[in-house]
Amino acid sequence: MELFTQLFGTLLAFVYHCFDRIVILGYAPGCATNLWVRLTGP
Repeated sequence: MELFTQLFGTLLAFVYHCFDRIVILGYAPGCATNLWVRLTGP
C-alpha cells in the first residue's frame, strides 16, 4: 500500500483535484439558481 501511495499519490491527488473542480463548476451554478428561486419565490 505504501508503494502504491508513492507511485500514484500525486496522480490521484491531481485527478481528485480536477474532479473536484468539475463538480464545483458543474453543480454550483445549479445550486445558486435553486437557492435564488427559493429566496425570491414564485
